[in-house]
Amino acid sequence: MEPGEVDYGLAYFDHIGRILERAAIAQPFAAMAYHLLLFISVVAAEKENHQAPQLHGDFIGGYLARSAQQYPGASFLGTHFTAISSTATFDAGLAVLLDGFEGWRRP
Repeated sequence: MEPGEVDYGLAYFDHIGRILERAAIAQPFAAMAYHLLLFISVVAAEKENHQAPQLHGDFIGGYLARSAQQYPGASFLGTHFTAISSTATFDAGLAVLLDGFEGWRRP
């Protein structure tokens, strides 16, 4: 970093840290919450660009149709699995995380 440049990674880390502190989440849980938020963001970005279920629906559906008797559990999930978009996955994952973080708040 050059003098006067903003370290946006540190600025983001600090910003989220302040939010989690104001939310009354204890430090160990806040650190994990930050990591989980970062993790889901990175995974969502990777999935958006590589092998999202919705992008391979025809292949997966065809494969499962030929194997339904042998793999009934996979067949059970298949149709709805291939309809899941990266956006829906990100939104659901983030909601689950945020709901879970609520339980980490200090009284």
